Amino acid sequence: MIENDMQLWLSVQKREPLQNLLCFVKEYRSFWGFDSEFLASGQANEPSDVHSVQFSDGTPQNTFFIESPEDLKRWLHNHHRIKILYGFVILPDLGSIEEWLGSGCVKYWVRGSQTLGRIKYRGFNAACYDSRPLLQSFGIRKLADAGGIVGYPKLAKPEWLGLRKWKTLEERQNFIKYANADAVITSQIVQWLLKQFNADPRLHASAGTLARDSYSLPKRLPQRKKTVVLSPLEATVKQNCFAGRSEGFRVGYMPNAVYNDVKSLYPVSLSFTHALEIEGIQRCNPNELPLDSLDTLDYGWLQGVFETENDLWGLPLRGRNNFYATGRITGFFHSFDLAAAKARVIFASHAFKPVLKSTPLHEKFVESTLNRVEGRLTGAEKMYSKAVLNSLTGKLGQSHPISRTSNFFAYSTILAHSHLLMSRLFDKCQTEVLAMDTIAYLVTTT
Repeated sequence: MIENDMQLWLSVQKREPLQNLLCFVKEYRSFWGFDSEFLASGQANEPSDVHSVQFSDGTPQNTFFIESPEDLKRWLHNHHRIKILYGFVILPDLGSIEEWLGSGCVKYWVRGSQTLGRIKYRGFNAACYDSRPLLQSFGIRKLADAGGIVGYPKLAKPEWLGLRKWKTLEERQNFIKYANADAVITSQIVQWLLKQFNADPRLHASAGTLARDSYSLPKRLPQRKKTVVLSPLEATVKQNCFAGRSEGFRVGYMPNAVYNDVKSLYPVSLSFTHALEIEGIQRCNPNELPLDSLDTLDYGWLQGVFETENDLWGLPLRGRNNFYATGRITGFFHSFDLAAAKARVIFASHAFKPVLKSTPLHEKFVESTLNRVEGRLTGAEKMYSKAVLNSLTGKLGQSHPISRTSNFFAYSTILAHSHLLMSRLFDKCQTEVLAMDTIAYLVTTT
């Protein structure tokens, strides 16, 4: 966020005079936020249900409160140089603007979890970006949270707002202050993201895309026209990936229960297995894949018949939800999942091990993980580390749609190793395990 425009202008003056204005415009990028207020019961084709639309570049003196369709059209025409707009949750705000501009002036679509849009009216043509999907990765889920971060508090919502329009001059003045503050906060929090983490909702739909760029994930998968193509073997691995497990082992009243959280489970598994170094897989002898070691690079995938009697952690199978079964089971499993279930190999028809290639990305990730696990990070570094480290695994397993940077060999390995870690933690429990979710488990105390 640029806090002092004059200092920037003075620094520009030191350059060639003819370049001054151009350089100033390039260096001073405005971040325009927008917001709207409307009836909670608002309906389509009812422009009067929209109370106002607000725009701001993050400064109170450059914040605009608009109360009518005519004023909005005039403002857009006078600010046609604005090409990018940011909202906190843009879908309802785009709906408000569409009500005032009319059909065909506003379009919107989705990019993963992020809503994107475009406003076109006469000479005004701006792309719109939802910022909350990215902000949520940093623990900022409400506009009030964002206001606290940037030091511009969100004002208390008037009791009547969303139910009716203002009636008195005092109500109108309070309403304007409240509405304008939301637009200011939206602009400032986007600027804060860029300054603190070099993260921009225009480029990063979520922390997953930020993690992709931070670790420069290679575009390893081929693309034919607009479709990313998986090899038959990687498609098989993808079909046999089993993500987080959330399950209760007992119901009813459970006294003296303790919740145990496993810090950075996926980043630790990614580091241990060198998953970022996996380029592909190759055939191997089943004897090359031991099922009794947690800290090993001799892992892989087996197709065959297996048997387990581990009641708390069986072999994962597909159903309406994933479930963990015991008994004699035929399937394609990661060796870490077999180890987590304490399974015996009855017969193995095929076995595969990863092809690893050393990369500095692995060392960079391990260093970041150690810094987080050992508590060396504070403030913004801690927020960034948590968001990016936890999101990288999901980015490797991106499947809707499959990305060229997806790596299901790596994703399968991380998930299976995390299962093995949790299974081993179950073994260490001296009291009954009551329930679990992906990264934690509930036990009784003595």
